[in-house]
Amino acid sequence: MDNKNSLNQDFLNSFHHSYASDAYNFLGSFHNDKETLFRVYAPHATTVSVVGDFNSWDISKHPMHKVDEGGIWETTIPGIKIYDNYKYAIYNET
Repeated sequence: MDNKNSLNQDFLNSFHHSYASDAYNFLGSFHNDKETLFRVYAPHATTVSVVGDFNSWDISKHPMHKVDEGGIWETTIPGIKIYDNYKYAIYNET
């Protein structure tokens, strides 16, 4: 993925202290010719996955991992086409 979209400690500090004016550069989906990076903020989630046309909307196929304790989750999925439909499946199993 492009370094422009790489998470770094400066972004994480500014995001978690509510003054990140460029969160759109880090959260969402970022596509290149080989893969798509998905990143979402879900601070109270216990599990998060990406579901869509590309995996028959199956929550077990593309789980995300927690990047930091503040609640940012991400995963990279190869082979997704531009305009494939997707959603984040976010669960809080308390």
